[in-house]
Amino acid sequence: MAKSVAQQIEGRIKQEERKLQEIEQLIESYWDKVRELRNMIYTLQQGEPHPDNPVKIADLQRQVQYYESLAEQVSVTERHNQLYKLGILKENAVRLRYLLQHNKTILVTKRQEVQVAKLRAAKMVEDAEQTVLDTQCMIDIQEKELLILEGGE
Repeated sequence: MAKSVAQQIEGRIKQEERKLQEIEQLIESYWDKVRELRNMIYTLQQGEPHPDNPVKIADLQRQVQYYESLAEQVSVTERHNQLYKLGILKENAVRLRYLLQHNKTILVTKRQEVQVAKLRAAKMVEDAEQTVLDTQCMIDIQEKELLILEGGE
């Protein structure tokens, strides 16, 4: 059962790590978009003057701000939450690993106690059987003595 729980936690850790990677890829895609937009702004600023350039540049700057805010928001909220979940799962895995090792140690101790109890029980049975044999032998001797006293043999 413990291995089943451990495997479940391990599976959940891998799943949460994949989610974290997806979130980090999403953040990176936002920053890629920001770099692309800034390059476009730079190109427009360095290129031939055109009456539409200031409007295009302003529009691109708004898009830059939008993607920067998305990247920051995802980084601060989703990534943080995912890291928190992953941390909790890893802590649970460590605790479970410790508990499993502890229980294995207890199991070894209990098995040793069972072996000692079996040896003691075997010794008690052996002693009881010897007592029965000794008692039977004593009865046999007493019966012979009784027969002799009664003049039988």
